[in-house]
Amino acid sequence: MLAHVVPPVSLDQAYEEFHEAEDVHSSGLAAFIDLVESDPVTNYVDCGSKGGKIVSVDIVPACGDERYCILQSGKTVKLAWTIQATEALKSLQAKVYGTIAGIPVPFPLPNSNACKDSGISCPVKDGDTFTYDLNLDVKSAYPKIHVDVKFTLVEDGKTVACFLLPSKIE
Repeated sequence: MLAHVVPPVSLDQAYEEFHEAEDVHSSGLAAFIDLVESDPVTNYVDCGSKGGKIVSVDIVPACGDERYCILQSGKTVKLAWTIQATEALKSLQAKVYGTIAGIPVPFPLPNSNACKDSGISCPVKDGDTFTYDLNLDVKSAYPKIHVDVKFTLVEDGKTVACFLLPSKIE
């Protein structure tokens, strides 16, 4: 299953909306930059979501390729993954793997507890929509290769939501 399509926002439209706000703070500037640089990802594949439905996946900086998401070595990727729960969820753990030659290699996460410091307030009620925010460091030591990155949220060993993102580390 392929991702949703988000109506494009032109740079002029984003700039206008930004300046219509009465009070401009530095956080507002950061949000504007994120809006311009973010990319609603459309080339991901749902890989077994059982407790949630993927609503959207956004990445900053933008992936920059329709076939692969380009991950810049030595940079941090900001991910915002929005999910609608299809059942009540008490707790969530995040797992990220790079699949290389069929072997899943875990990416180290700053915090695998998805209910803490990631934008999710647990427990989550059935039908609620929530966004998992993740800053993922693409370490300079990672090889410059094609890799399928698998993002998973689990509860008690069961996959709640999962997507596979064909990527290329450059």
